[in-house]
Amino acid sequence: MTNQPSIQGPSLQDRRAIQGAASTDKTRVSAQIFLFSAQLCLASLMVVGREALFTIPPNVIALSRLVGGGILFYFLAQPSGGVRIQRADLGRLVLCGILGAASNQLFFVNGLARSTATNASILTRVSPFWE
Repeated sequence: MTNQPSIQGPSLQDRRAIQGAASTDKTRVSAQIFLFSAQLCLASLMVVGREALFTIPPNVIALSRLVGGGILFYFLAQPSGGVRIQRADLGRLVLCGILGAASNQLFFVNGLARSTATNASILTRVSPFWE
């Protein structure tokens, strides 16, 4: 008998490690694509918003964003059984929504209507209050 090395493929454990690394790479690339897309959307928001203000009034844009977001959150909460809000917390929730999201959108869109997209972009990034 000769002592020649046997030619075998990778073991089952090695194959699983290789497959795990490949799926991790796919996940990493997928996450990077989503992050790039989010940054592209955020970067173009001011320019697109400014262009939209030439034809749509600022308060209509703010209202449509609020209503659209509310509808989206409602449907996203349904698969998890919905969100149960106690009646005592309903008033505080509405107040937080008005002071938070509604005032933010009204100030942002009306400010964008009175300024340039560049100024609005800079102010949004340096203002920690709205972030």
